[in-house]
Amino acid sequence: MTRSVLARVDDGAGASHQSAAALHGLDLWDVDLSEVHLTRLDGRTGRHRAGVVWHEPTITVEDVTDVDGYLCTTPVRAALETTSLHGVEHGVVALSNALRRTGMGAAEVDAHVARFRSWANADVVRRTAQLADGRFESVGESRSFVMFWRHGVDLPEPQVVIVDLSGRAVGRVDFQWTLDRHVGEFDGLVKYGRLNPDPTDPGQALVQEKIREDLVRDARNGVSRWGWVDLSPARQASTCARIEAARARSRRLYVDVARPWG
Repeated sequence: MTRSVLARVDDGAGASHQSAAALHGLDLWDVDLSEVHLTRLDGRTGRHRAGVVWHEPTITVEDVTDVDGYLCTTPVRAALETTSLHGVEHGVVALSNALRRTGMGAAEVDAHVARFRSWANADVVRRTAQLADGRFESVGESRSFVMFWRHGVDLPEPQVVIVDLSGRAVGRVDFQWTLDRHVGEFDGLVKYGRLNPDPTDPGQALVQEKIREDLVRDARNGVSRWGWVDLSPARQASTCARIEAARARSRRLYVDVARPWG
């Protein structure tokens, strides 16, 4: 739909916000795509009509790029614009994916965020930039991190390689609470379905995942798993309570026993 609209406008406009994010193929979650968002590049004023939202010109040449012949804001800019309209959780999903794709560093992100100071919801954009992380590999991981922040759970380290007692790497986990010797895994079940690397043997992915988890546990780590349903607003508090209880159990099993004088 965005491409269709851009094909009918002149060079005085480019896609922005979630429309630009969609053109870039960024991860988006629960974002309204019923309207196309454009930003004027010719200094004319914005407007809103016929399913197209025109935004005021607040961008520079460096903010604009080309995707398959269509002008749009850059990936990080588009993610921050999306954040300003939709909020922290939606923004962390888009911005984390943009950071993963571009490899942009913290200083560059901060420079982008500074330019949003006069925007509505500037505090939301700032918080999103603090939480977003290019190491997140899925929408579920990004949303999980926001869930931890929202419910006061200590923020874990993402994408950590676990080594066993002999120093051998046994697997990479989504999250680790290092001081608790506890890891967390978001299980979106994708690897067991159409993206299974061995489609001729659907059960093989389950077996390999079970072996990997056993090795992580043998390396003296507790494991928590959760899925899409656990990220629903009605379930997040109970999900976090379950993870906190499991972290406490891991401390008792793997940390406190190592220093009984504590």
